[in-house]
Amino acid sequence: MGSVNTLTDEAGKRLDGGYAAFGKVTEGWEVVEQITALPTEKVDIGIPGVDVNEPIEPEYMEKVIVETWGVEYDEPVILG
Repeated sequence: MGSVNTLTDEAGKRLDGGYAAFGKVTEGWEVVEQITALPTEKVDIGIPGVDVNEPIEPEYMEKVIVETWGVEYDEPVILG
């Protein structure tokens, strides 16, 4: 169980208006370029006309920093 985060670059502009988007890369753009250069394969998600590509070898984020702009939140509950 988990969540899916989609990281897009200029090629992701085709998603504009169709998906909720949040955040932006403020440091480490070279990592985005490394990720988008990974070999991918087409995955059938069962929706006609929708092409999805994912990395052949799964990639995982080790660290993500979220700027909350001063709003404090409770610590997340870790399941499992």
